[in-house]
Parts: sequence; structure tokens; C-alpha cells
Amino acid sequence: MNEDKRHIIILDFQNWKRHLIKFKFYIMLSVLLFVIAGVMNYFCGNYADRAYLSPDLILDNIPVLNWGHFFVYGVFVVIGFYLLYPLFFRLGDFCYTLNQWAFLVIIRNITIILSPLNFRPEAAPISFPWPINSWNFDNDLFFSGHVAVPFLGFLIFKDKKIKYIFLALTILMAVITILTHRHYSIDVFAAPFMAYACYKLFDWVISKTKTKKFFGRRD
Repeated sequence: MNEDKRHIIILDFQNWKRHLIKFKFYIMLSVLLFVIAGVMNYFCGNYADRAYLSPDLILDNIPVLNWGHFFVYGVFVVIGFYLLYPLFFRLGDFCYTLNQWAFLVIIRNITIILSPLNFRPEAAPISFPWPINSWNFDNDLFFSGHVAVPFLGFLIFKDKKIKYIFLALTILMAVITILTHRHYSIDVFAAPFMAYACYKLFDWVISKTKTKKFFGRRD
């Protein structure tokens, strides 16, 4: 399927509905993978909350800004844009987009338990609404999902305007994350590199395991 055919106009509801029915199996499979990643995140986050504090050259020398609400609702904007854009405009890429995110979460869970650190006690307070607060942990630090997810969007989406919106969101969330001290600086600086590595590794895995039909782009 070429790029023009994969572009679905949001007002063309009947065409969008036909694509939704066509891809329903792949969507359910992608949602299942993401649920598995979410459950894994819950247990890994609980494990990481038993950790220790580490010094940070940057955070030790800059003040804390009480921007916890930007930290919380900024990531909602990122996730909403990340999911809604392909859902309504690139439905053929929606499963691939969700699978890439699930894979990123799985790899992040592994790095969390391999590098347990205690969050900074001076960090700006945050409060996620229910039920998301059940999946919010203080010590799930390396690497920053707030920065990695928008950068993953920058890597996945091909439209230049959308790409640079995600790049701007990456920079904005990195600044907010640093200034609120909600992550160590290494968590933030490493996030784009980890997102790129996960992006490439996921494509390699589905290619080698011949599961591109289920987890790849709907070309």
C-alpha cells in the first residue's frame, strides 16, 4: 500500500471504518502486547522503588522548578498525539506504532531493574489521576519515557510537519524533566539513544522472526 492510500482523511468515516475492520485482528494483537508491557511495567516499577540515591552533576547545581503539572499533563499530550494521529490519519500504521511503544516499554522495564536508583528527594511533587497513578512509580528512572516516547514518534512518522512536532515535544519534555528533577540527567540524555536503539531493534526482531505481518507496518 503506497503512502497516499495509507493516508486516511478523518472526515471519511466509512473509509476509516473499513480499514478498522480490516486491521481489527492486528489491532487486538497489538493491544495485547501493550497490556503485557503494562503489566510488566507494574511489577518492574514496584521492584525499582526499593533503590538508592545517586549524585548528579547537573541536578546538584540547578534549582528545582515546581512544574509537576507540566510533567504529568505534558506526557498525556505526547501519548494522545502519538496514538490519535495514526489512529485517524495513518490507520495502517497504528498497530506498528503501538507495537513500537510496547517494545520500548518492555526494554525500559529491563533497564529499570538493571539500574535501580532512588528518585531525587527534592524533585517537584506530581500526582497522576486515577487509575494511572497505580502505574506511577518514583524509581522507574532509567531511561526517561517522557523523552523517549516523543522521540520514538519523531522516528516513526514520515510526515515532516509531524516529525518536527514530535522533535519539539522531545526537547520540551526533556527540559521539563530536568528542571523538575523528576529524572537524573543521564535518564534524559540517554532517552533518545535508547528510543533509537529500540526502534531499530524492534524492526530487526520482527524481520528475523518473520512476524512483520503481525507487528510491522501495513505496507
